[in-house]
Amino acid sequence: MELECSHQGSMKKIHNLTAIVLAGGKSSRMRQNKALLDWHGKPLIRHVIDQLRPITKSVILVAKKPDDFGFLDIPCFKDLNPASSPAVGILTGLFHSSTEFNFILGCDAPFLNVGTVKRLYDAREDYDAVVPTSGHGIEPLFGFYRKRCLAVFEEHLQRGVLAVRQILKNLKIKVLPTDSWTQEEKMSFFNMNTLVEYDSAKWFL
Repeated sequence: MELECSHQGSMKKIHNLTAIVLAGGKSSRMRQNKALLDWHGKPLIRHVIDQLRPITKSVILVAKKPDDFGFLDIPCFKDLNPASSPAVGILTGLFHSSTEFNFILGCDAPFLNVGTVKRLYDAREDYDAVVPTSGHGIEPLFGFYRKRCLAVFEEHLQRGVLAVRQILKNLKIKVLPTDSWTQEEKMSFFNMNTLVEYDSAKWFL
């Protein structure tokens, strides 16, 4: 199925896709749950979910405390493993997904660009996962993962391997360099890890 992008930046929904948002828990550097930060009058997590609506009808949330997100109108699932790692969130999301393709996104990425998503999806071919690179290296929390990646994540977590980048070494992945991407497309990878970054991002719009 092809993903089409119009001149206005809108696109047709991908029907065999689940968007998996990783909410994690309390941020050690922010000392609060990033997903619940105010973003121009609404919780940040709601803003992130709203950005995903044009891409797919199926959106789920993975969190350590799903009860914190009872106000959302999407399924929320608790981490299947007590370890603190985004790999646990990916594992949990893939476990609960009923689709072949899955788009992983962190809850602290407020500038999703549909063109960026289209580039990743169009590169999928028969790869297990498609992830971009930025100035910080591979961005594993902004990419497409097939359902079959679940077994690999499960195996590595059982052995205590928590680093997503390490797990990716055992998958057939496509890495997309972003050298030729527009600044707007690259903004999709921006995430907020400190209150300074959060304050700066709010004024960016």
